[in-house]
Amino acid sequence: MGYGTGYGYNWIYIGGFLDPLTWNYGPPASLGELSTPAETVIFADSEVDWGLGQGPQESIAITAPSQQWGYDDIAYRHNSTTNAAFADGHAKSLAKGILESPDDRYFKR
Repeated sequence: MGYGTGYGYNWIYIGGFLDPLTWNYGPPASLGELSTPAETVIFADSEVDWGLGQGPQESIAITAPSQQWGYDDIAYRHNSTTNAAFADGHAKSLAKGILESPDDRYFKR
């Protein structure tokens, strides 16, 4: 953690859902639980700027748009694209805005 760049994990939907009311984690998803593995992001380039004047910092997570609370943690550091790894094993470079789908389609189980 700290300054620099890294890759974030789809922690809410794949790593175990965090219940915002209790802050308890549910069990992580198995491959069989994923309805569309070829469209489910597991890892992507990540960073987050908390607005504290320190600039972007490494983030260990990528977060679905509906759960970001105003802090986008997906980094687009490759000519405005991010590298993403999907649950079916393929990787892809995606343009800014694609993963920010309002229906969270790339983050769901």
